Amino acid sequence: MGGAAAFRKLARGAARIPSRRFRHELVAEILRRDPHAVLEAVGPTLNRSPRLRSMPLDLKPEGRLEFEDLPGLFAGSVLNHGIVGMTVRQVAYLFGLARRREARKAIEIGRWRGGSTVALAAGMGREGKLWSIDVGEKAARVLGEEADSLDEETQEFCESFDLDVELLVGDSRTIDVDTGEVDLVLIDGDHTYEGVRSDFERFGRRVGVGGAVLLDDCFDDPFVPSHPESVGRLVTEVTDSGDFRLERAVDRLAHLERVR
Repeated sequence: MGGAAAFRKLARGAARIPSRRFRHELVAEILRRDPHAVLEAVGPTLNRSPRLRSMPLDLKPEGRLEFEDLPGLFAGSVLNHGIVGMTVRQVAYLFGLARRREARKAIEIGRWRGGSTVALAAGMGREGKLWSIDVGEKAARVLGEEADSLDEETQEFCESFDLDVELLVGDSRTIDVDTGEVDLVLIDGDHTYEGVRSDFERFGRRVGVGGAVLLDDCFDDPFVPSHPESVGRLVTEVTDSGDFRLERAVDRLAHLERVR
C-alpha cells in the first residue's frame, strides 16, 4: 500500500474514534513530533492558491498603497490569530475604514483582549472617541481571571498613545451610554439572534446616513466557528428593510452602510 493510500486509511480510522479528546491528543502529538508535516498539509488549504491577480483590495486605494490595502498578501486564519480574533484582512479593513472615513465617534460591542479596540481607536486617531462595551464574562470562563486585568492592559495601551477610549463593563442589552449620533459601530458580542438584534437596534442605529455598522462572524468559514444562522440572518433582514445596504463582505465581517 502506497503512502497516500495508507494515510487515507489511517485518517478514516482516526475519524471513527468516538473520543474527541483522543483525536485532539493524537493531532497534538503529531504536531509536536513533526510540525512541518502538519503545516505543509494545512497551509495550501488555508491559502487556497493565492495570486496577485485575484488578491482582494477591499478599500479601494487612493493614490499610493497603504498597509491597510495589502492584507490579502497574508494568510489570515485561526492559526495566526493573536490578541485580536479577526483575520488580518478584517483588522486592516476596520482600521482603514475608520481612518479614511475620518470617524470621530464609534461604539464597540465586545472587546475580549482589546485587539479590535486598539485597532479601531488607532484608526480614528487622537481626534476620535470610542465607547467599548463588554460584559466581561469571557475572561473568567476562558482564562480564569477577572476582566479587569485585560481592561487595565487595554486602557494603559490606549493612554500611552493618547487614544480616547472609554471601557464600559455591562450587558449591552441594558447598559445606558450617552453617545449621540456616531460614525461607526462594531458589533461582535452576543452571537445569538436575540442578542445581536438587540445590539443592532440599541447601538447600530445610532449611525447617521453614510455611517458604518460592522458585524463579525456573519459568514461561513471552514476553520473558525461563525454564526450565519443568527448574525447572518440579521444582516439579511436589515438589508432587506432598505435602511442599510451591504457595502462589503470581508472574510467573516459584514460592513453595512446606512442609506436612509
